[in-house]
Amino acid sequence: MGADLDTIFSLQNFSILIGDFNAKHTSWGCTRCDTRGRKLYSYIINNNIDLYAPPTPTRYGTASASTIDYALVKNLNWPCTIESIPELSSDHNPINLHFPRTTQFQLPHLNSPLPGKFRSILSNPNNFYLPDANSSDEVDTK
Repeated sequence: MGADLDTIFSLQNFSILIGDFNAKHTSWGCTRCDTRGRKLYSYIINNNIDLYAPPTPTRYGTASASTIDYALVKNLNWPCTIESIPELSSDHNPINLHFPRTTQFQLPHLNSPLPGKFRSILSNPNNFYLPDANSSDEVDTK
């Protein structure tokens, strides 16, 4: 688990990883801890990772309800909220991680420069359009 997370969290100065981790720990609202949860908790503590878990469970089933879907965030000091959305006919609820858009928002510094046109699109807080592009060249020309 640690080596895979190290790889993901070293790709950029900041990272957001969201999904079904299938790891239980009381620190994020589960009623018990399992081996994966204890390992993940240790990794989070030792690597300065923020965990955002919804206040309500994300999985329901024959066993007790649990929170196994959440977000791991590194080096992104931006307030956010997360919620479990009971909209599907599944034993898993989707989660919504919401970062409010404010006029004070600034792009974090990236390891590699963004192409000019793409940077200008991301820099505009009122722009919700991202170009449909399949390569760096297409991003610069759209």
